[in-house]
Amino acid sequence: MLRFLPLIFSIALFIACNSTQKEAKQQEESSEQKAKIYRANVKNTADIEVFDQYARSVATGKATLMDGNILAVPLHLVQGNYSVKCKFLGKSIQPMAGGYYQYSFKANLLLLNITGGKQDFVAPATTFSGAPYYALTLEEGKIRVVNLETGTPFTQDSVQFVPTTRALPAGTSVFNSNHALVGMFNTVKVQGHDSIVILPIQEIKRLLPAQKVAPKSISNLRLKTDKVYPKAEKVKGFTVHTTSGNFTFKIYEDLPEYKDNMIKLASDGYYDSLLVHRVIHNFLIQTGAADTKYAKKGDPVGWQGPGYMLPTIIKNKYIHKRSAVAMSKPPAYKNPDNRTSGSQFYIITGRTFSDEELNDYETLKKFKYTTAQRNLYKTVGGAAYLDNDYAVIGEVTTGMQVVDKIAGAPIDEDERPLADIRILSIELLY
Repeated sequence: MLRFLPLIFSIALFIACNSTQKEAKQQEESSEQKAKIYRANVKNTADIEVFDQYARSVATGKATLMDGNILAVPLHLVQGNYSVKCKFLGKSIQPMAGGYYQYSFKANLLLLNITGGKQDFVAPATTFSGAPYYALTLEEGKIRVVNLETGTPFTQDSVQFVPTTRALPAGTSVFNSNHALVGMFNTVKVQGHDSIVILPIQEIKRLLPAQKVAPKSISNLRLKTDKVYPKAEKVKGFTVHTTSGNFTFKIYEDLPEYKDNMIKLASDGYYDSLLVHRVIHNFLIQTGAADTKYAKKGDPVGWQGPGYMLPTIIKNKYIHKRSAVAMSKPPAYKNPDNRTSGSQFYIITGRTFSDEELNDYETLKKFKYTTAQRNLYKTVGGAAYLDNDYAVIGEVTTGMQVVDKIAGAPIDEDERPLADIRILSIELLY
């Protein structure tokens, strides 16, 4: 029996080696299979580029494919702009978004329609389940697997979120151990602070259209909001912070349409970084055009508002005296309904007028000035020739010297200041 021991040992060793090689081969095949899955799944996260009304690139980000032509996008990246270009890994064609289906402020989520044919995508799971979870990033052409640690889901404003210790770009896809799509990274406010969380797949699916519907224009999103704005009666005025100093104005209480609108725009930061784009010496300064935010020298400006117009409400008791705040409006050929800009306003510096001039305006405009109004124009001044044509909505209460400083700035042939003068913000006063 002893003489057979070396043979038995050799056979056992051969079997053990073969078993180890087989296990190693199985592991190698498993790694190859995973790599193949990762190469497919990394394509589920698309790159997007967002453009404003002048086709200027203003933002880039990530998005998650929900099916062949629906893209889940962080809402904050797109709202307020006009078009979105989609870049899919391995595809030379970069289709534009054809509109949106649904949006949610609470989830910071927008579902875009993708034009130009169906894209490859990972089938979504039913719910956020199947731990452990991972995300995929592409760095210098190499796929990086990011393993995710998640906390206890929490609900905020009726939307469920999943906290995570990793902070990947909003829009990045999240997968489970079965390599199914289970969510996407997103940015939401938690206790007043921006936080990176995972938006579970069931929350995204809640917005998916139940049946085929026509997508809506992306530009319409500018008018959507879930904000609760301060009540008009609590707001006493507005302080305009500019690069040339600050001034304060009020809006008359019997013009609630204009006051509510200014509260909304100022609260949303609409005026932040806009130019004082028009200065006419001894006449006025003007601001509020959306196309001035990124305008370069020589660019045409002053034609863009917030995407809507307001009625032109004229009360003859409010005149274009010096310090008057009034709303601009497009010329008649572009404005057959005589409506007023949704955001552009001007402030009168003006000059004084004689009785003869005021008589002429009364005849031309078919109305009468009061004695007090005549005295204002003859002593303080203003721009009487604008009366009864534009809506005067309020007046400067402090800082008129700053308005005068801006009104004296050197300008070019298009009445734009040679050195940019910007609105930093408009603050609500209580």
